[in-house]
Amino acid sequence: MDDSKASTTNVVKILDKPITTSTKAFPKKFRTSNDSLKPKSEITIMAANDNEFQSAGLADLHLSASGQYTIYELEFALKSILNNPLNVGIKTIYIIDLRQEYHGFINGLPFSYFAPHNAINASENKNLILAKEKQLIYDLNNSDIPVELLEVQKKTKEGEIDIANSISLMPRNLQTEEEIVKELNDSFIKQYGVNILYQRFYVLDHHKPDDEEVDSFLKFAKKINPSYIWLHFHCKGGIGRTTIFSIMYDILHNANTLSVDEIIFRHYLLSGVDINTRNIDSEIEWLAKAAADRKEFIHKFYNYVKASDGYTHGTTWSKWITNQIN
Repeated sequence: MDDSKASTTNVVKILDKPITTSTKAFPKKFRTSNDSLKPKSEITIMAANDNEFQSAGLADLHLSASGQYTIYELEFALKSILNNPLNVGIKTIYIIDLRQEYHGFINGLPFSYFAPHNAINASENKNLILAKEKQLIYDLNNSDIPVELLEVQKKTKEGEIDIANSISLMPRNLQTEEEIVKELNDSFIKQYGVNILYQRFYVLDHHKPDDEEVDSFLKFAKKINPSYIWLHFHCKGGIGRTTIFSIMYDILHNANTLSVDEIIFRHYLLSGVDINTRNIDSEIEWLAKAAADRKEFIHKFYNYVKASDGYTHGTTWSKWITNQIN
């Protein structure tokens, strides 16, 4: 396979993970609420010297997070969670898919449809996204020709594909992510007596979630009992969207005892992603604005959860934030 300049004039299909035969590896950026909060790098050591960090309530969240995974990586990660003595009593694990872009699995490998900035569905209704995604995968699955994909080696600062390998894969099996999770559910019920379930929230890469998706997430989260339900959040890279939702879930449970910056900082120690600073000073205008909007959102979300007329009062996020503007 030769390296080549990849055009981004049209939408292209890309592999989200390099081709691998490994069955015992974690997904990229995998972390759990059981992990130590000890700084993992020189950067986080320096930051920890200037910040107090708290572990209170973290392990009780029963959450994990990562980038996009292969089938084998997901299975390995889930088994590591359930084999941990700290997690005895977990009866259900939800896979929380945060990707708005079309994506699926070909022969067990994750792939997606890519446009510049990964913004293929920027203005699309989520019901239409799901219907179109299923149709795209169905069409590929019923074709007798190889699926042409790009394995991205390098992107430009603007988020466009610069260099990629061209790969052809004959589709033995094409599935949606929900179908993958349903298959795992059957085997995990037999082996562990644990349900593996799927839930999706549609979030544009690099951006904050829109108000409708925040409302949907809060409606879902209210039904979750962390004492026996585990949540695994993921997006493509395991960085922006995944960290935002991990922090949101932490805020829902620990805002009464921790400040927003304490919560953000401990997720920085877990993931290496600091929502307060990431891309804020980017020379790319759209990226810096998206990062600033995301930071502002998470601080406002914390205020919403703490407010007497907010989350505990039963007010939806969309109604509360509208009232703040007015």
